[in-house]
Amino acid sequence: MGAKGKEELLKDIRRILDVVHETRLVATILSYGRVGCASTGMVEGTLDMVKHHLDYARAANDAGLAESCEKLKAGLEEALAAGIETMRSKLGPTDETVKVEIPLATAREAMGHRIRRQMRCAGGVIDFFDLTADEIIECKLIGTGASLGQAAGQLRRYSKSFPGTALSIAVRYIEPDAEWLAGILRGQGLTIIELDQA
Repeated sequence: MGAKGKEELLKDIRRILDVVHETRLVATILSYGRVGCASTGMVEGTLDMVKHHLDYARAANDAGLAESCEKLKAGLEEALAAGIETMRSKLGPTDETVKVEIPLATAREAMGHRIRRQMRCAGGVIDFFDLTADEIIECKLIGTGASLGQAAGQLRRYSKSFPGTALSIAVRYIEPDAEWLAGILRGQGLTIIELDQA
């Protein structure tokens, strides 16, 4: 086998391994989607990934992989059709909703602000949009490094649909070991609202 043939073989092996790893991820997201614990955007993105895998499986004449992809695709489509939000509502409000979103909404409305919660945009579902302040707020229960980083990424996606809108993260409080990240995010123009400090 020549060098070019080896390169093609290695490329095929890498592609197969990528599909296997991604398929595990898809199965995990599907399990979350079935109980309303994945966002609609996440399930839609995963469905696109599965469609690419299905195209690959068909091109490679891999009937087993194609069958697995078809099952995952059907499951994701079913989760979307059932409505992620509907399934989520059956689980009842989360701690984040009860301890961050609702108190924030109550306080803003008491100040005369018009707000919208769980507003869909091209980047996903915005937790909280203060129309009066022109401010998008992503809510997290506690300001850990992971949750602040996740919220910042979500806000950047949402801001593409609303250029110039103020971006904020609302949490009950910031964990001491995440203060450094909070400082960086503030330096980048994000506001961090600590409800327990208010």
